[in-house]
Amino acid sequence: MKARYSEDAITFLRQLSAQDLMKSLPNNIEDRLPLISPNIDGWVIPRLPAEIFAEGQQASISMIVGTTSHEFSSSSSLDELREYIENFTGNLAPRALSLYGLADNGKGTSDPIYGTAADQWFVDVFRCPVAAQAQFHSAAHQHAYEYEFQHAIPSQEAQGAVHSADLPYVFGFYPKSGNTSGNFPSADYKLAELIESYWSNFAKTGNPNGGSLPNWPEFDDSQSYIVFTQDGYVVPTPGGLRRPQCDLLREVLKQRIAQRKLRDRGAR
Repeated sequence: MKARYSEDAITFLRQLSAQDLMKSLPNNIEDRLPLISPNIDGWVIPRLPAEIFAEGQQASISMIVGTTSHEFSSSSSLDELREYIENFTGNLAPRALSLYGLADNGKGTSDPIYGTAADQWFVDVFRCPVAAQAQFHSAAHQHAYEYEFQHAIPSQEAQGAVHSADLPYVFGFYPKSGNTSGNFPSADYKLAELIESYWSNFAKTGNPNGGSLPNWPEFDDSQSYIVFTQDGYVVPTPGGLRRPQCDLLREVLKQRIAQRKLRDRGAR
């Protein structure tokens, strides 16, 4: 289906079937990197946001980005995991398999914070585009601050800090049901107060630091970030979050961007 952009576009779209709309969506992973991304329709969203950040053409504003340490989990077998990694990383697969302990029929490397090799991989493809965004932003001489949230919701310690576990502490809202619900003790309220102070400072000045808060270093060439630990502490950390894995996935991202541009040129 060839897109038609004109004044009657809404009328045109309303005449299409659901099948026609689905046919217009990307049907291969090369068109969907980062893995979670908007549909680039060439009109409302004309370009892949990753391309814009990679070229330093994003808005000149300060940015806070971050992830939880155990966003998702995976029950994939070792064979399935190897296939995912090989399909996703292409010619960089040997390096990727080695990073996850899967080269030469390895059984995978587990981590006390990040879990099994499968857990690590499925979080890294979510986590590392965030780190890449911070790096692109910093390279464009914009202010970026990155965090990792390792504090599990009370009673969910065995699972770790899952997807959205940081939200109660950012917004000061403590749900009674759902994946972020729990019986929050006073220590959690103190952590929430600290995090809310960072976010409030950032909203006011573009810098999360101020007062007696532990210093949150800016993301720069050292790729510094802070960790909100399970014990409720703030730990400034240089050297890049999951740097070997994220360096590799950033290379994959750059390759995909280059491939996409070549395809777009060929389609014209």
